[in-house]
Amino acid sequence: MESTNKTSTKQKYLRYSEACKVYGVGRTTMNKWVKYSGAARKLDRLVLINTEKLDEYIESCESPFSETSLY
Repeated sequence: MESTNKTSTKQKYLRYSEACKVYGVGRTTMNKWVKYSGAARKLDRLVLINTEKLDEYIESCESPFSETSLY
């Protein structure tokens, strides 16, 4: 029996429209995040977003809320 144990099904590269859906933000916000993270890869007219770099950028951003103010 062959094991198909996948720990992550997340794609490494997404198009802008796919990334907006996955991250739940609009195109303008995604443009900012991609610009600041350096996650864009352009192949001719196709722009792909490196989700690993984008995730690193998001994790590095400081939250404007402290943990105590959420409750």
